[in-house]
Amino acid sequence: MAQIEYNQLSAQLAKLGELRKDNGFQYRFEKDRYPIRIVITPDGSMDGQMSMLDNPVGHNSLGAALEFVFADGDLYLNPKGGGLSLTKSLQNKLRGVAEKIYFCYLQCFFIDTLQARKMQQIVEDAAPPEPEFEEIGERESLE
Repeated sequence: MAQIEYNQLSAQLAKLGELRKDNGFQYRFEKDRYPIRIVITPDGSMDGQMSMLDNPVGHNSLGAALEFVFADGDLYLNPKGGGLSLTKSLQNKLRGVAEKIYFCYLQCFFIDTLQARKMQQIVEDAAPPEPEFEEIGERESLE
């Protein structure tokens, strides 16, 4: 069952990669800290700069970014550096894919956590019991 969730996450990341490639953007999936973020930035490579010239929407500076921030079950859009020039349809596609990535990642995270707990329980159950010692009474002084 866990493999299905990982495949879904990979498929959504591939879909975001296709959107990135088709529209001259880069993305970072920041999952190692809270809140989880997906950051969309203009492609700074030579090919990315050339594709931005063909962009009918407008100019995107290199410092511009759009962050999809997932905190407490909500999605927040956080434009940085003046924001990116995106069509409404592209923004909606990115938002939809970002939400799917977030929820697939949460499923994988919880599966990993449950499996780690099961493994910890197996290790604890397999460990030999600690020896029991009888209490010897208080030490008497030799005075």
